[in-house]
Amino acid sequence: TPIDPVMLVFALAAISVVVSLGWAVVRVERTPPWVMHVVPYLYLLSIGLLREATGSARSGYVALLFLAPFWVALHGTRRQVVLVTIVMFIEQAGHTALDPHVAPGVAVRGALLLTLVIGMMSLAVQRSVSALRDASERLARSAAARARANEELAATNAALASSNRDLEQFAYVSSHDLQEPLRMIRSFSQLFMQRHATELDDDGRELLGFVVDGAERAQSLVADLLDYSRVGTSERPFEDVDLGDIVERALDVLGPTIEESDGRVFRPDSLPRVHGDPTQLERLVVNVVGNAIKYRSPDRPLEIRIDAARMGNMVRVDVTDNGIGFDEEHAQRIFKMFQRLHARGEYDGTGIGLAICARIVERHGGEITAQGVPGEGSRFSFTLEAAA
Repeated sequence: TPIDPVMLVFALAAISVVVSLGWAVVRVERTPPWVMHVVPYLYLLSIGLLREATGSARSGYVALLFLAPFWVALHGTRRQVVLVTIVMFIEQAGHTALDPHVAPGVAVRGALLLTLVIGMMSLAVQRSVSALRDASERLARSAAARARANEELAATNAALASSNRDLEQFAYVSSHDLQEPLRMIRSFSQLFMQRHATELDDDGRELLGFVVDGAERAQSLVADLLDYSRVGTSERPFEDVDLGDIVERALDVLGPTIEESDGRVFRPDSLPRVHGDPTQLERLVVNVVGNAIKYRSPDRPLEIRIDAARMGNMVRVDVTDNGIGFDEEHAQRIFKMFQRLHARGEYDGTGIGLAICARIVERHGGEITAQGVPGEGSRFSFTLEAAA
């Protein structure tokens, strides 16, 4: 029997629509109601058009074999699959039995064989579709839970940032307000000692000296706390600056201290440009170099070397000294607030200087580390963003 091309085109079009709808339903979580009403008619239409186009009932087998798995994907229940498949195969077997070119036994065997094949394929597709939908639902639930967790994390971070700002502001205001009474205690204690020193015995002068010394230490501590809080609250915009100029200004500040210690500072003629807050970067260099001066060795002249090199989009700065050094196990501890490796009587200080350095470097998006060898010296390294 010759093939009718028009009928064949319509049959293939109907088959394509059924396949497309079946694939779409597999990928979505819920099937639109209209699909469930339209697909059965397209299903029957595909078989009929294919049979008319080829002029043979056998072509219906092909349509059933090809479309049944998608029917399972659309309907999803075994009961519906069994009912529809039985109806389809009875109808197909009837058409095949009426075909004069096909023996009755062949029609029955063909229908039974096709039923077995379609049933196996239907169950396989049904399990696959069910697994896909279950996985899709799990992914959707996981995505929703992740979104909720991200929202909660963002809210927690915002609350933490707000709390940190409040604490920084409190520290700033408290430290600022403490300066005046401490200044008065120190000033009047010194004035009292000048005017009435002869009226006091040695114990009285010593006790009054403790008051003056305590007020001075408290003033230094308050000043460092103010500096520490200012690092986080500073709103000065970053700019491209010459690291050489920063180092030069820092060494000018430390000039008298360097001369008193008979120290020497070595630095290259030129240093890279960096991106940051000039005032804070100057304080960073002052603190690191000042730390090297403070912990100099009494057995040899102080030498400090400042080097810098560009590493990608960052600049690494190394400050090396030949001081007393420190044990490597304290490399992280020294950057924490009020952490001292030596007794206050041995070396002056508040224990905040290196914590300020760490905070400045953190604000500039870099890292600061320290290496030391007891009795030989130490090296402080920090990274800063390179200028564009």
